[in-house]
Amino acid sequence: MVGSFGTTTVAICMQEKVLGMRNIHSTQGSRLLISQIEQLFTELALSMHDITMIMTEQGPGSFTSLRVLIVTANALGLARQIPVVGVNSLQSLAFGVVNKVPTDAYLLSLIDAYGGQAYASIFVGQTLEPLHENLCLPPVALANLLILLPPKPIYVVGMVPEGYQKQLVAACSKQLLHFLPSSFGAIEVKTLVKLGGMQQAQKPVTHFAAITPLYIKANFSSVAS
Repeated sequence: MVGSFGTTTVAICMQEKVLGMRNIHSTQGSRLLISQIEQLFTELALSMHDITMIMTEQGPGSFTSLRVLIVTANALGLARQIPVVGVNSLQSLAFGVVNKVPTDAYLLSLIDAYGGQAYASIFVGQTLEPLHENLCLPPVALANLLILLPPKPIYVVGMVPEGYQKQLVAACSKQLLHFLPSSFGAIEVKTLVKLGGMQQAQKPVTHFAAITPLYIKANFSSVAS
């Protein structure tokens, strides 16, 4: 399940193949999510007993969307006693565009944190080696961090307000920023499933354990890690 920039997406997959999918406006997620899941099962002639794992975006992101996604994922996982895997949204954004940036460039993932701040993670090109993860910064503070990096192009993915973007560019004159098209700023189901599968291969989740959403700013660093 994915909640990204106004849309909540629920899908049923077999490994990385999407069998069926529904998009719901996030303002209607709490009302329609369960009914859309039930309709998907009906159309695919499946039931919850056929599901062996639940993957969901874990945040950071919109408080309301994440709350609906994770409460639903935990409830279904608990009912079936199956693993629930949460995937970091900043990592998902980067993973979805990793093949569109040069190997030695930087990749900056941004998600609006409101109040003039953005959630941010900085990765190294196609290796996605994290340099700084899970930051929550205003534009000038983020720019001050970026200009300390060795001079390489920085590709930016995600969506933040225009004012934040302009301040970031103005304060980051020593670095070359490339903003990827906004169409790349949504987390896709296939990306979530692939990244979640990689997480499972590294640290398998074998039984149900409730996950918590990553939307509380206090859980994010305001300084470089």
